[in-house]
Amino acid sequence: RRVLGQLAGDEAAWSKDNFKFYAYREVEFAGIPCRALRVSFTGELGWELHPATGDVAPLYKALKAQEPRLCDWGGFAMGSFRLEKGFKAFGSDMTRDHQALEAGISGKFLRMEKDFIGRDALAASEAPARRLVHLGVSTPDGTDCVGNEAIFNTTTGKVVGFTTSGGFGYLAQRSIAFGYVSSADLDAQAPLAVEVLGELCSAEVQEGAFKPVVNSAPVGHLKMVGPSADSSAAAQTLSCSEA
Repeated sequence: RRVLGQLAGDEAAWSKDNFKFYAYREVEFAGIPCRALRVSFTGELGWELHPATGDVAPLYKALKAQEPRLCDWGGFAMGSFRLEKGFKAFGSDMTRDHQALEAGISGKFLRMEKDFIGRDALAASEAPARRLVHLGVSTPDGTDCVGNEAIFNTTTGKVVGFTTSGGFGYLAQRSIAFGYVSSADLDAQAPLAVEVLGELCSAEVQEGAFKPVVNSAPVGHLKMVGPSADSSAAAQTLSCSEA
């Protein structure tokens, strides 16, 4: 916020009250026009900056010149951050195969008191038979969920759901996943496990964001068991996040 405000020449315009979450505006940084959106896939305070393709490199250099401590990070880091914060991803956790109520986006993102396309059908629908949940998974060191792993009720031995995405949370220092689980099993607080490379790994439903593990040594976690849903090439966008 400070860096963008100083570079734009009006710090007050970037305050919490003047630039609200999900708002956007056309701005200029060092004479470079771009669209700024106050949104962050990492769960931290941040903006997406959308300049013309030819202005990406000059804008990047202007930001680094304004604040040399700004650092680069890639798609896997972004995926790790969003898993820890509990941010669901379109294209994996939410697709055309998933309904808004079972994905858990009503209330915060869909306000039923307002009109929108599909509102009446959604209001008339029954309670979802499955729900998307945020999971902490006790996988062997070096392996993580990547999506489409079976989720079991360990008491009955039956498959009661499937993962949609996953990875390692480097701040939380544990394996994390999202998955759809039978509402009946969730309501009964049934013990769950995810099958990863043929091994059942216990899983617990997480309420809210995972907390960073403080004062601990860095964790090496390099082995991959498949392509990550968060590793696809990013759009031509500069994402500026600040804790």
